[in-house]
Amino acid sequence: MDTVENFDATTAAFEQVKKAVQQLKTEYQCVSEQIVQKKEELRLAPLAYIPLDDLKAGILEFVAKSGVRYGQEKIKETISSFATNRMNGIAFDSKQVGKPMRYCDIEQSISNGWNQLLTPNKTQFNDQVFYCFFAQLVQQGLSKLMDDMPPEAFGYGQIHPDKIGSCRAQRQIEIQGLEKEISELTLKRDELSLKLTALGYSVSAESGV
Repeated sequence: MDTVENFDATTAAFEQVKKAVQQLKTEYQCVSEQIVQKKEELRLAPLAYIPLDDLKAGILEFVAKSGVRYGQEKIKETISSFATNRMNGIAFDSKQVGKPMRYCDIEQSISNGWNQLLTPNKTQFNDQVFYCFFAQLVQQGLSKLMDDMPPEAFGYGQIHPDKIGSCRAQRQIEIQGLEKEISELTLKRDELSLKLTALGYSVSAESGV
């Protein structure tokens, strides 16, 4: 093959590479823009308001879940402190702190003790204790009260109806869907980046994401 034919073949191949690079760049940019868009949708998804009935249901769910947390994080800790002699007066034998109550310790507490196991903070009453032990009753009472409350009492008079989005269950599905889309698009963008790199083109400066 002479020089002219070799040059023509090289030029043709080079043009093909340039065309392939341009196509990949265009696709890469398109995917990058989609990622930006989906990330913005994901950012906004939790910020939209939910329907009134769903908000009421969320409040009732809060009662049950926060009550469980209170029991796990506060009451169990207090029971442990009581059982290991950490809630006795200053006259108590400090050598027993951290050890299980002895016969005399528990009998003394039963006879004369005033320790608060459910609401250890003696300066205030915490109604989380009701949520922990009587969640269903509290929910029933709150539900009845909320049924008699107008939407305005929940702040819905301050927003336009078109600001109300999907319910929490649907919102969770939407958020998971967006996260999946972003993951798939990111994977596709990375594959395009590898192809461009193989053709000698760096995309790091143009990713925009």
